[in-house]
Amino acid sequence: MDLNACPDEESEWILAQAVANDANFIGEIGYDKISQFSLQKLELTEIDNPNGCVKLQGSFEGDGYGISQPDWALYAVIRFKGFKEDFNDGEFYRQLLVESYQLRSKGDHRVSYFLAYAALEGFINRKLNSESESGRLSEKGRDLFRRSFPASDLVKHQIYSNVVNDFNNVLTSTRNDIAHGRLVEVNANQSRHMLLVALLFVSSVSFQAETFADIFRKDNSPV
Repeated sequence: MDLNACPDEESEWILAQAVANDANFIGEIGYDKISQFSLQKLELTEIDNPNGCVKLQGSFEGDGYGISQPDWALYAVIRFKGFKEDFNDGEFYRQLLVESYQLRSKGDHRVSYFLAYAALEGFINRKLNSESESGRLSEKGRDLFRRSFPASDLVKHQIYSNVVNDFNNVLTSTRNDIAHGRLVEVNANQSRHMLLVALLFVSSVSFQAETFADIFRKDNSPV
């Protein structure tokens, strides 16, 4: 079964209207409710961005009753996660965060971990203009937070106080092991932990957020 034919505009409009009226439309009437019919080994073969089309290839199993291929078509609700690619030179840390996320989703937790740490290091150095200066990243991070929140006590800064100990005592040690070529195992929880810490550091400074709730303010804009 080759599902490389994109639906025509009329079909797309009809489906869009149906889903707009009832978000459960496809799930309620789809073949997934029929045990005699199942899709097998679906693979994504192409994403046609200009035409807004996703092309799949695979096979189906069924009892043959009422599912002759010319009589039906396959539709699905697909949720995409997209990332901006045209970062400028000063935003290289963002590209590293994107690649860390992508590698983690593919199961490459060690490299994902390393890139998330590198992204955080790049962000701190960029903000402090300290790329050529030596010094512990933990000290640079503390300096950045003091400059970003001059009127705040970092002990009471919810985001900083909650992530700094893990960063200094656990995450940096694992990063150093990877960088020095030691054979360390990094699991999904560890790569998630490192990525979240990097994102929290970046978000806190960028959005002037002292609490976790501050990050999700609707009026947030980077500073």
